Amino acid sequence: MKLLASLAVLLALSQGGRVLFEDKDGQIRLSNYTTAEGGVEENGEFSFQMEGKPALVESLLDGLGIAGPKMSGAVTPGKAKSKGFINRLDVSGNVRLTLDSEVRFNAINTQLKRQGKPEMAKTESKEVMELVTAQLNYRGGSEQGVFTVPEPFVVRSVSDDISETKVQGKAIRSTLHEEFVVNGRSGAFSLNPGAKGLGRLETGEIKGPVSMEMIRTEKPPEPGKPEITKLLGTADSIAFDLKTSRTITLKGNIRIEGENGLYRGSSEGDMAVITLDENYKPVKIRITGDPTKGTVQDKRGGGKR
Repeated sequence: MKLLASLAVLLALSQGGRVLFEDKDGQIRLSNYTTAEGGVEENGEFSFQMEGKPALVESLLDGLGIAGPKMSGAVTPGKAKSKGFINRLDVSGNVRLTLDSEVRFNAINTQLKRQGKPEMAKTESKEVMELVTAQLNYRGGSEQGVFTVPEPFVVRSVSDDISETKVQGKAIRSTLHEEFVVNGRSGAFSLNPGAKGLGRLETGEIKGPVSMEMIRTEKPPEPGKPEITKLLGTADSIAFDLKTSRTITLKGNIRIEGENGLYRGSSEGDMAVITLDENYKPVKIRITGDPTKGTVQDKRGGGKR
């Protein structure tokens, strides 16, 4: 509920408030300020300083909105054959970053319509990711960038989608609901707005103590029963690579607890590596330590081992 409520606030902000700058195609927008200063630099960037309740920066083709009471930075406007993007951004106060797949979908279709091209078909997937902290810094270019969070923060990701698997050569479509929450003291990471689910949290490292919670519910067609995966973890740090190896690595004083799905039990150790499949479902967990302590219950309902 909190995630949906904060998203509604951001949407309301984007539809109102004074606009300091909006590029010609409506890809990049700076708005909702009370005081501001900005201008075009020799390299074509639009540099700015804004204060608001809160001020808002949006990269609509990414579905990205960043709100905060005080911010400064620079953006590059979109052109006919190139996408607009945020070059740098420093935000302080009550900072809220949101990635919304529906905002991205609408912005892409708006651009396609302006270009006289066929619009994208509506999909069944829906992803919203939110980060809340007291300070956020960003440095990037047209294709990639890094968010640095020097203060304690929380990331919440909620996604709904359709997954498809083959059983004896027959395609089985299941509805998928996934929630992921991670708390850390500081971190740096890159995001992929075009990915699905956890894939949006592309690569990075979070320093702690860190805690994470993953709840995944996959519901096959009737009369099949939902498959629920729940994992809880704590560690000194968490590194993730959801772009290539699709792994989440917990390091230092780790504790893993699983209630359903692949892992039913608990373990303590020095490191844990969680490997995910192409739909970001945990398919392998490896714990190392000296010594490693753990109790694992067989998925079929057996005893401890």
